[in-house]
Amino acid sequence: MYVVLRLMGLSAQYFPALGLLALMMVVRGAAENVAFIFQGGEDQISSAKVGVSQSAVTLLATLAICLTSKNLLLLIAAHVLGGFVSAVYGFVLLRSKGGHNQEFGGIFDEARSLLGESHWLNAGTFVASVYNRVDVLLLRRMLTSEAVAIYAAPYRILDLTQIVPASLIVTILPSLCRTGETNSGIMHPRRAIRFLLVIAVCLVVMATMAAPWVTLLLFGQKYHDSVPVLQILIWATVPMYWNFVLNAELIANSFDRAILYAASIALMVNVGFNLLLIPKFGYLACAAVTLITEFALLGANLHFISRIGAAAWPENLGRLTTTTILVAGFCFCWTRAGAGYGLTGAVLLICAFFSLPLFRSDFSTPVLRSGSTKPVTGIIG
Repeated sequence: MYVVLRLMGLSAQYFPALGLLALMMVVRGAAENVAFIFQGGEDQISSAKVGVSQSAVTLLATLAICLTSKNLLLLIAAHVLGGFVSAVYGFVLLRSKGGHNQEFGGIFDEARSLLGESHWLNAGTFVASVYNRVDVLLLRRMLTSEAVAIYAAPYRILDLTQIVPASLIVTILPSLCRTGETNSGIMHPRRAIRFLLVIAVCLVVMATMAAPWVTLLLFGQKYHDSVPVLQILIWATVPMYWNFVLNAELIANSFDRAILYAASIALMVNVGFNLLLIPKFGYLACAAVTLITEFALLGANLHFISRIGAAAWPENLGRLTTTTILVAGFCFCWTRAGAGYGLTGAVLLICAFFSLPLFRSDFSTPVLRSGSTKPVTGIIG
């Protein structure tokens, strides 16, 4: 962190910023853990209220600061305020439910105990936030603000894609946390990984094809150079979606310190490759390094998952691999000029469509709850 601030010319604010970041880690960790408590009690509405309150307060405070000042410490303080308000609101909700619902009896005392034991998870979340942002700082220091804009704009689209796995994890995490019930929950982890990877591959195809139009529509003609950045970044959804399920399993098995270890590895990979590649390849290097970082994180998570004996690999891995290779070939042909490339890409896309390991049973509620993986009538489409 000191190196980053020094590169930005803000080394004098290192210790105040460090203190605020530490405070932010505590209050936001408290808010996230309260949300996990509600998820464990299958109270998704209260969990959503905590998350929305944090986002709303942080956004309003950030807007107010940006309109009146651009002080770095105040911007960090906006995140501290958002985390603090949502944590307080979450504890109020916990106390309220503890007074009116027997299911939440004594939960406030349990919440305090949980918050005291979740420092590993809080630290891992903080490190993950750092490696998700440090590339922008390095890019700004080594190149120009225009390069930052070209890279950061499509990165916001990548952020939006996290809504899909986050929603699914909220659904399956309570069943994962119940010892001995992972096979009777809403969706088995191996099935969840397969389902998310299918969605990720479909997003890759759509983003590759629609990138020029999406970029023009959302950002304008000046961001034409963001098109290849988006086409590279969208591939990060493949390891990212896989990591969402693995992280949920680590939390459910009380091995959350592995999240900190994996995030630390990802941070070192991200910073090291960016420092090496940005001077030569610019903002395209940041996009490629983001993809490399996610795969490094996946490798670390797979190692830690193997230590606890949890499910790590998706169902129908062979077909998923085949589909991914076919989609990669299609993306290569789509981004090349020439009739031959277009025809080859179309053939690869059709083959990828028919090789998708997606079954009618995936959309049947009773089957989802039973955890069955047997297809009903074969591939959709």
